Amino acid sequence: MFTALLYDTKRTYTENFENPPVYHPKVRLKGNPRVQIFGHNVHAPVGIAAGPLLNAEFIKAAVDMGANVVTYKTVRTGYRECLPYPNCVYIKPGSEITPDGAAFAQDEKTDTITNSFGMPSSGPDVWMPDVERAQRYVDENTGRVMIVSVVGTPDDQADDQIGHLANDYARCAALAKDAGARAIELNLSCPNVRKDLGAIYTDKDLTARIVSATRKEIGKQIPLFIKVGFWEKSKVMREVTAAAVKSGVTGIVGINTISMKVSYPDGTLPLPGRETSGVCGKGIEWHAVKWLNSITDLRREVGYDLVIGASGGIMEGYEFEDRLYRGADFALATTGAMLNPNIFVKSELFKGKIK
Repeated sequence: MFTALLYDTKRTYTENFENPPVYHPKVRLKGNPRVQIFGHNVHAPVGIAAGPLLNAEFIKAAVDMGANVVTYKTVRTGYRECLPYPNCVYIKPGSEITPDGAAFAQDEKTDTITNSFGMPSSGPDVWMPDVERAQRYVDENTGRVMIVSVVGTPDDQADDQIGHLANDYARCAALAKDAGARAIELNLSCPNVRKDLGAIYTDKDLTARIVSATRKEIGKQIPLFIKVGFWEKSKVMREVTAAAVKSGVTGIVGINTISMKVSYPDGTLPLPGRETSGVCGKGIEWHAVKWLNSITDLRREVGYDLVIGASGGIMEGYEFEDRLYRGADFALATTGAMLNPNIFVKSELFKGKIK
């Protein structure tokens, strides 16, 4: 069994980036991959969502620990520094996890964390050749597929700031495609893009504009996903989904973190200068399952040709099967993969498939 954490919360982002985990002996899967998802065959439609896979070495580690679907961490068209350390803090058990609510932090390890990185990124001169290396390793291991997550960066000086943002998303996606990406995810779920725009995934017009610009830039063939957060209102879910489908998405992945105010019980902030951050892990399971039930019901009701990726709150191997049973086409762990390196080998989906 593996013991090394995929991402060590006691290290800075840079320390993690420069010291990826190594899993040996790596998980080798036998038989032919027969499960098809968005044009690719995998052994099991489970893996790791955007976040902890910082570079090609982390992609390699994820494949070696058994992930079949791996997501290269969100990249930009330009360099962006990570927010100050610490970036991950544990949430006190018993905290009520609710959008825009408040939770308490603690130093002792729990199964729910809060994180705030600011979507750091190296420049394309660094990440493009690295994506190429990562894709090469994925291709060398049959039954694996990689998604590259991208985000747009606003320009306060641009005359048409919305247009600039949509075009920057598209440009970043095009760079990812040029680097060899076989599937692309537009990260619309992080609030760090621009505060005055709010959460992009709740804005049908902005979502449509970004998806349309990206589809025009990368063509019709490459699978294109949007990553969303928890929709509190059914009307918003319906409108955004309709706009995304009309604009050319292949599928939707959700959910990302639940944005909350986080502090220690004495009122001090665990993340310096950041009153609000994203809560993830076991504590958001209820929201993640509710989101999945709602989006699969909508797909069935309207008849959308839509691939659905489920993430959020998956901490143990058996929870992959639950999300697939509920209608997800693939299921991804994030915090669960960070804290539980054996999450794949313990899943029944791999029973009899590990050499």
